[in-house]
Amino acid sequence: MELNHVKANAQGEMPIKIIKKTKEEVDEFIARKLHTKTEAQRQEYIKVYNQSAAAGYGNYLDDDSFETVALPSVPNGAEFGIRIQGDSMKPKINDGDIVFVKRKLDLEPGEIGIFIYNGNSYCKQLAYKDETYYLHSLNGKYNDIPLYGDSIYCVGKVIL
Repeated sequence: MELNHVKANAQGEMPIKIIKKTKEEVDEFIARKLHTKTEAQRQEYIKVYNQSAAAGYGNYLDDDSFETVALPSVPNGAEFGIRIQGDSMKPKINDGDIVFVKRKLDLEPGEIGIFIYNGNSYCKQLAYKDETYYLHSLNGKYNDIPLYGDSIYCVGKVIL
């Protein structure tokens, strides 16, 4: 390696540089470089399912088609997106929004997820009270949906 370095110097080539920078200086340099990228260069691609999940009374989920969409930013850990139909999760999630989802089979009460219950898809917050689990809407004009039986499936956690 030293011989190659000497030969490179003799031929006027740039030798390998050893950069003595702190982690903070390197992170700042990378951040500056990212900010100089164009909007098109900063876009990320994610799979977004065409069938929407209901933020309301439930949608029948019978379509697994999707499109790959370029978005300016995708949260870390997001595996796919799904469109939302309805207003039951206002003010956090609005009709027409795309929510990002990380696949997860079980959620803790208080977490928002995509659920399939009795064949319908929902974007709801998981709630637990009086020894019963519920799909809870943030919008007060919707009632909680009590979960009975074993026809409930958690698709994943919504990453906000």
